[in-house]
Amino acid sequence: MEKGVGRVSEHSAMLEHGMEQRYRFEEHLDCYCHNNASRIQGDIRRIVLEFQGLNRYQMLDQPTPLELELTDKHILYVIPYTAPWSWMNHAAAAYTNLLLDSIFQRFQLPEDTPVISTGYSMGGQAALMYTQFSTRKITACYANSPVCDLAAHWQERMDVPRTLVSAFIDTPLGIEEEIRAHSPLQTAANLPDIPYLIIAGAKDTEVHKHLHSDKLADRLRRLNRQVTYHELPDMAHWQITDYGVYRAYVDFITGAG
Repeated sequence: MEKGVGRVSEHSAMLEHGMEQRYRFEEHLDCYCHNNASRIQGDIRRIVLEFQGLNRYQMLDQPTPLELELTDKHILYVIPYTAPWSWMNHAAAAYTNLLLDSIFQRFQLPEDTPVISTGYSMGGQAALMYTQFSTRKITACYANSPVCDLAAHWQERMDVPRTLVSAFIDTPLGIEEEIRAHSPLQTAANLPDIPYLIIAGAKDTEVHKHLHSDKLADRLRRLNRQVTYHELPDMAHWQITDYGVYRAYVDFITGAG
């Protein structure tokens, strides 16, 4: 469900406080991300960032079963409302850094509070790249059906080129160099030495695993990174089809694994 209309009055109140107040995320957190803060009873023990796939722009107002489980474990679940074609570009990284700083400030969290970067499809690419771009230490990273090679993805789907141009056109480096610099496969050596969980499906026709996850998992292993790679033979794009793998994913992001 969407709640854009319901935020109009709050947004108007924000504007009355001027430009400086408008960008204080901690005072109007629901305008900038979906989160379960109001449902958590007690201290927040960790943060799970979930970056969404291409074209996702909805402002959510209902919890998912996963969100309820994370709430029960005192885990703050955050979906940053970055642009739906962002590909973790400079604006998306800056937005997420400001959002994360605002969360730490609002809830007075200890600096060593674990932060898990997660996402699926374009969001999987974002989760991986954010481990490099975050101004805070990322504890672990989960990527489901991630786009790992943006140049390969350009040719994989006809709806993708316009989004990559939109994300990277306004830069002195040029689109081609930005695409390379935002591809987890091409920048794997810069991925921090943290645990990684990657899941991909053999039936995925939108982000083919042989072009993306297979290559990245192999590259990470060659770099001696801590990577667990689940390949599901009956899985299409990002919908996990094996309950054991789903539980492994939940255990990974909650720290139980």
